[in-house]
Amino acid sequence: MAQKYFGVMTVNITGVELVIVNLKTHKSLEKVNKDINLSDDIYRNRPVQFKVVNKIVEALTGFIQILRDYEVENYQLWGSQGLSQAINADFIADQFYLHTGLEINWLSISDEAYYRNQNISLEFAKKQTNCIWYCVPYWYYIW
Repeated sequence: MAQKYFGVMTVNITGVELVIVNLKTHKSLEKVNKDINLSDDIYRNRPVQFKVVNKIVEALTGFIQILRDYEVENYQLWGSQGLSQAINADFIADQFYLHTGLEINWLSISDEAYYRNQNISLEFAKKQTNCIWYCVPYWYYIW
């Protein structure tokens, strides 16, 4: 049986996010955020504290439970380029794998820009197909 849903978990320097997407409609079914500040340690060139890594692991464990509740079998974990620059990024990845079984896929800065731009163009395309008046440029009305 083909899977109906896909889950994406992302970890960056401001927190963790889970998005479950319906593969047929391409609409977001569930979106969960957990704010966890990692930037202080990373920008000061210090290792991310163990207690902070544990908070992320707890959030990921909760996300996995949500994925199970929705019967999502296909999901991935992605980490931002900023987080990959942490002094102890390997330790962080190991902790994620040991406690959740998730392997993190690190994004490069160009990957992040690409996916952000893809999202913008998808959102723009949705608005173009769903609009009537507000999609016509303003200058069109003043002619």
